[in-house]
Amino acid sequence: DSLDGESAFLDHSEDELEGDLRTRNLVAKLREKCAKGRQHLQEMHAEQEAISDEMKRLRTTSTYLKERLQTFKDRLARATAGDKTAHEDMASDRDVCAWWEKKARQTSRKVQELVDARKKQRQQMSAEIDGLEKEARQLARRTVGLEEYWDQFLDAERASEVIDLLAAEQRARQLEHEVRQLVRAPLDAAGLDAERRLVDLPRVFLPQEDGARATLAPVAELVVAAEVHRRFVSASAEQNAELNEMVDLCNSKIAEKDDNIASLIEEGTISPNTRENIGEIAAKISQSQQVAKRARIAGQSLAGSSGSLRNKALEAFKKHLVEKRALIEEANAQDRAEAEVAVKAGKLSSSLFKRLDVSGAKFDTLLKGIDEILSLPDPLGQVTYANKVAEGLDLYRLTCPIGVLLIIFEARPDAAVQIAALAMKSGNALLLKGGKEAQRSNAALVTAMSAALQDVGLPSDCVQGVDTRTEVAELLRQDKYIDLVIPRGSNELVKSIKDASRIPVLGHADGICAVYVDSKADLEKAVKIVVDSKTHYCAACNSMETLLVHEDVAPSFLPKLAAALEGKDDVHYKADATCLPHLPAALSEPVTEDDFDTEFLCHTMAVKAVASVQEAIDHINSHSSGHTESIVTEDPVIAEAFLSRIDSAGVYHNCSTRFADGFRYGFGAEVGISTNRIHARGLVIHKYRMYGAGHTAAGFSGTTPEHAFVHAPVPGVSRVDDIPQAKKARA
Repeated sequence: DSLDGESAFLDHSEDELEGDLRTRNLVAKLREKCAKGRQHLQEMHAEQEAISDEMKRLRTTSTYLKERLQTFKDRLARATAGDKTAHEDMASDRDVCAWWEKKARQTSRKVQELVDARKKQRQQMSAEIDGLEKEARQLARRTVGLEEYWDQFLDAERASEVIDLLAAEQRARQLEHEVRQLVRAPLDAAGLDAERRLVDLPRVFLPQEDGARATLAPVAELVVAAEVHRRFVSASAEQNAELNEMVDLCNSKIAEKDDNIASLIEEGTISPNTRENIGEIAAKISQSQQVAKRARIAGQSLAGSSGSLRNKALEAFKKHLVEKRALIEEANAQDRAEAEVAVKAGKLSSSLFKRLDVSGAKFDTLLKGIDEILSLPDPLGQVTYANKVAEGLDLYRLTCPIGVLLIIFEARPDAAVQIAALAMKSGNALLLKGGKEAQRSNAALVTAMSAALQDVGLPSDCVQGVDTRTEVAELLRQDKYIDLVIPRGSNELVKSIKDASRIPVLGHADGICAVYVDSKADLEKAVKIVVDSKTHYCAACNSMETLLVHEDVAPSFLPKLAAALEGKDDVHYKADATCLPHLPAALSEPVTEDDFDTEFLCHTMAVKAVASVQEAIDHINSHSSGHTESIVTEDPVIAEAFLSRIDSAGVYHNCSTRFADGFRYGFGAEVGISTNRIHARGLVIHKYRMYGAGHTAAGFSGTTPEHAFVHAPVPGVSRVDDIPQAKKARA
């Protein structure tokens, strides 16, 4: 089954890769078309210049005609005065003017027609080029990561080839065994020695069980025995020939693959270690598929469980975590000791180190979070839509689990418990991959929760830990079994997961949060909010990184803020020219544009003065990661403008950004705060139930329909238990 699964996977990969190559060819053709379109535009520009030259000539002609007109007026004046010569000149001028006027009208019409035609052609070409470039960009996006995917495909292909060779070798051994059985069994039954040859029938003596030679057997029996031996010797020769062919084929395949791998190593396409690791890669592919499959089976069981059973599992989580607290804190101490060495060596950031702690008060908070989740109502089975479609035909929309979640997070082992508790409450199976810096802590926590699941009769596979990056890479291909991937961490992590995944990804990335202090802010209140937003826990994604101050209050507010931060360690300001004079010079430096796009995760902040709330809104929407922003003002109109125009997951008025947390929201915990356009939706989706009595779609159509649509609300239904048909089933 595993070999069949891998073969199907490789077939799918080949089809997908071939599709990507076709896409690349299409992109090349589209780019060629775009190049031709640009060439046409250049030709049109040249024609436009020719038209411009013609217009210049017309203007020159117009100047000449004006001069002629003046001459004509002079002659008219002379003619009026009685000059006969002027009368003759005027007659000649009338003919010349008529000719020039006619030519001017013709040229003007021609120029206008050319201008209109070129304008229309330019619009058509521009629209066509825009469409082609848009399509090219769309197709180009589909080819992003093609080279990386090709490398992955090569590794998987080599793994499959080794698997095929192993299968062939196993088949060869099986054939050899079958040959021996075919030859020996009939001879043993006839009492003949498989190694002896029947040459002289009258002199052959059949052996007896005691080994003594028997008397001469009847000739008829000897003939039968000889025929049996002959037939199976012949069969053995045929089987041996087939076996030899199989062995030769195996050897040739092995030699061919060895040559291919050697050439690829020589070319640098794969590393020398790949050859030794192919077997391991093949094993991990199969193992990752089995992990995802077990999670799917466990998730189906969990989705059908009652809210009370899931709450019992949460209580068991808490019980086992308390019982194993000493082991968990010991594992966490080992992780932190190694991480501290890595920080000193410059291999790990201090902000990540701060997130590793899961002992003492952090452990107590973790347990309290489980209690908060326990107190929440059951999120499953809530009816969000109840509609009487027709008489006897009712439709309900209910909340249900997403299915199987793969959560990938950096540091923060306490997140493993928060996420597992939320997944259990919402009926989702869970695959957890924490950072290597917290590997011991995560393993201890997952072990405790798996044991808790067994205590209440739920599959332990509802919560599984994933150890290595190789497993994660293979799990990201298991879209058949995994429904959603949620990476928590840096932009680099989230981007790499999105690029590698076949599964939908909901990203929790950087938290570049901003606080804006308005001109109508209470400055004492503003100082309190900014200090808390920045220093309460600066390594968190909801801490402030950018401070925006209205230029009218910057001279009075910034010194107050600096005084409030005097007792904090490592405070540093990166400020613009307006703000720098009002901050401590020893702790300040000029800000750069990149600083407004940086998540510092320490006591460093980017500071900027703005002239209005709209300038603050524009700055935040340009630089924020879309996490959480706050405004400090006593003007409700300004506050409402800020809250409605900021494009972030959380927008606050007169409070700290540190409230952006599932525990503080009253959710008990959080999986993450998504900075995607889809965010804060919970871990449930919807399914539709319909109850009928033999209704068919055909019964609502025709000249004399059997049924008529009603589409009226069904009153009094808020949970699945309230649905009348469901009540009958329970009764």
